[in-house]
Amino acid sequence: MKIAQERLNLENIKWKEFIIGEIFEVKTTLSGIDKNKLNGKKGTYPYITRSDKFYTGQNIQILTYKELNKYNALFIIILLKKLMEKFSWDGNGATLARLKRGKIILPIDSKGSPDYKFMETYMQAIEKEYLEKITSYYNAKLAQVDNSEGNICSYRYKDFVKQNKS
Repeated sequence: MKIAQERLNLENIKWKEFIIGEIFEVKTTLSGIDKNKLNGKKGTYPYITRSDKFYTGQNIQILTYKELNKYNALFIIILLKKLMEKFSWDGNGATLARLKRGKIILPIDSKGSPDYKFMETYMQAIEKEYLEKITSYYNAKLAQVDNSEGNICSYRYKDFVKQNKS
């Protein structure tokens, strides 16, 4: 289903408040890893606790839903980060119960359900716009290099294969 470009404007769609625990499966990690018990040596996987960076410690909340994909998840992550700003480290942290009761406002479809397709298409449009800008920028930079004397593009290249000497 293709969404018309004018509908991608966030002001042209309907929004509705949803309780996190009613639209997502929310669970916590079962890991008993405590940062205080780590040896501090560099390993293969980064240790994550309540941040963006992967293996996790205890009390990390996991949200899942069958309709989530890369793009609509990116849309929702922005809203979840905003929700998380109200939690603090002084006893009002993001516990499982608090997160389940948390509320976010999502775009809705004609049935009043979260419009995951819109979220996906919206984020794809943002990605496309960003890629077009960055490609245009680098093409312009490359054109400047191409027009300068002795640029790298004026050299001849050939394949080089490293010979294994026995």
